[in-house]
Amino acid sequence: MTAIHWPLWGEITKSKKKVEVRPSSGLKKVNVLISIGLIIFAVVIAVVGFQNLLISEQYGIDKLDERLQYAIEREQVLRSEVARLESPDRILSEAQGRLGMVPPPARIYLSAVIPGDSLESVPPPRPNPFSRSGR
Repeated sequence: MTAIHWPLWGEITKSKKKVEVRPSSGLKKVNVLISIGLIIFAVVIAVVGFQNLLISEQYGIDKLDERLQYAIEREQVLRSEVARLESPDRILSEAQGRLGMVPPPARIYLSAVIPGDSLESVPPPRPNPFSRSGR
């Protein structure tokens, strides 16, 4: 059994000499290693943060690219729909079917009026429709 001697309340302990702690070369090396470790840790944290930023921005760019591809596909579908709706055969079938229109018996073509042509010039209206006096 080991006995441990504890000082009692009333006992006075011998004063111990104060020992000065001077940084030794080994302690300096430890401080340098800790500093280097902290710098490396900070650099790693910065790189991880930058990677996180890049990933989040790339996610946004990918979403925009998906929306662009969807819009391009939608535009192609709508263009084909417009071409189908504007086709003369469809317009003719709609006019005859739904609207009850009938084609004319004969087509009449109007000739073009060429300014300065004396043979087929259209005479101006006699009372000037644009005068303020009404003549």
